[in-house]
Amino acid sequence: MVRESHGEAGLEAELSKQHANAAGTISYVMASETETTSGGEAELIRAETQYIYHLKVGPDVVAQAL
Repeated sequence: MVRESHGEAGLEAELSKQHANAAGTISYVMASETETTSGGEAELIRAETQYIYHLKVGPDVVAQAL
């Protein structure tokens, strides 16, 4: 989570460590219809889980993609 918040929004690690709270998960299943660009097989089923966090920051914090 700390790496993602830095890479996606340019947030400092300490800010994320101190203020992020787990808010839940989103789980889903994807099926590939065609072969992947990296040579993966078609018609595979892949389960994914996304972890959701809430991070409340002040107006002085500006998120920027790096």
